[in-house]
Amino acid sequence: GGVAGDAVVIRDVLVGDVWVASGQSNMEWMVSQSNDAAAEMAAADYPLIREFRVRKNGVVDGVSTGSGANTVSMGAKDMGAMKTGAAGVGGTEKGWVVCSPRTVGDFSGVAYFFARDLFRSNGVPVGIINASYAGSFIESWIPEEVLGGEDGFKIVGERWAKQLADYPRLKAEYDEALAKWRGEEADAKAKGLKIKRSPPRAPVGYGHHQTPSSLYNGMIVPVAGYGVRGFIWYQGEANILRANEYRALLEAMVTSWRDAFKQGDLPFYIVQLPPFDTVVDPSRQGWSGVREAQALAAGALKEAEVAVIMDTGNARQIHPGDKQDVGRRLARIARSKLEGSGEEFSGPRLSGASVEGDKVRLRFTHTTGGLKLGQGPWKWFEVAGADGMFHGSAQARVDGDTLLVWSPEVEKPVAVRYGWHNAPEVHLTNGEGLPAMPFRVEVGK
Repeated sequence: GGVAGDAVVIRDVLVGDVWVASGQSNMEWMVSQSNDAAAEMAAADYPLIREFRVRKNGVVDGVSTGSGANTVSMGAKDMGAMKTGAAGVGGTEKGWVVCSPRTVGDFSGVAYFFARDLFRSNGVPVGIINASYAGSFIESWIPEEVLGGEDGFKIVGERWAKQLADYPRLKAEYDEALAKWRGEEADAKAKGLKIKRSPPRAPVGYGHHQTPSSLYNGMIVPVAGYGVRGFIWYQGEANILRANEYRALLEAMVTSWRDAFKQGDLPFYIVQLPPFDTVVDPSRQGWSGVREAQALAAGALKEAEVAVIMDTGNARQIHPGDKQDVGRRLARIARSKLEGSGEEFSGPRLSGASVEGDKVRLRFTHTTGGLKLGQGPWKWFEVAGADGMFHGSAQARVDGDTLLVWSPEVEKPVAVRYGWHNAPEVHLTNGEGLPAMPFRVEVGK
């Protein structure tokens, strides 16, 4: 832009759809880190796709705790830069970055592939506001007045208060452990060796980005005045050990973000967590609990949907490289819901169940092209009787638009679940090849 007399001249203006992309590391994960990165970057000649990257910034008691040299600090000046595309925002970077083979490597992979899929289908320019932060808890993205309000989340405040109370002791222990580690590192280096043990991890305390409400204050509030088409959200890994809290927190977050943007029930599309096996969850069900919470929250909210990606993960990698399919699933939802494309955007979703003798008949929605059952053994179909013990590798058979499930070990079934594990395999899809959403259901009572 420039000034001619009293006129302000603004160039390179696009009119299109802007989406806020937020969450933790899997949303932050860049194109350069995704599958086939070199080829994807070389082919990324899409100047009508652009990304504005919000600086990683927590705000606690009105004080910024932000960091990150390659990101953008948000303030009044920055909002102007978002509108004009001006460079030099916050003295750190460019503001809106035009997608090209040179720049796209730093874009959010999920957001870029989502934007690319939409642009290829309708030709409408897409702007991405990338407000993501690795390792973030969902409570960090929710306003303080919501967490602490009359209908607030008491457990969140109590847990954080304990964390702060324990911090001095934990910090002292950390300092001692770090000094010991550095001594071991120096000894190893003197011998021409490399220390095998990782350094200790610093404890979380006041000002950390996991502080409740801090990322809402520092990364959502500053962009809330911008006109957007909707949100895409990929988070939950940090909350797997508290899955029972996640549904209410997610519903509260979606509602508070919509209130902040003041544009009605803006579309909110949630990426359901993919398979990942982890030793920190002894029950091996924490990820299932968050997946269920994501689905229940989306079902309770208007204009909210879940992208099921059970076939895209990597049981040994918490950051799976397949961000392309994640973006495509989200784009399918957007086209179907917002453009009326009519395309199927989900795999089978359980809609009902009934007992028939020693079998359970399961009914589904989103069965476009019919139910498709892979070859057995079907390890991730499980049936339980009155004792509550689930028996895996149940038998299954497609019967029209329904599925019959049974176990020779259960004479009178009372419950069935599918994919109820951190890292299940995909057995059930529809004719579009889209995987079924994991579920659990009680029957026969």
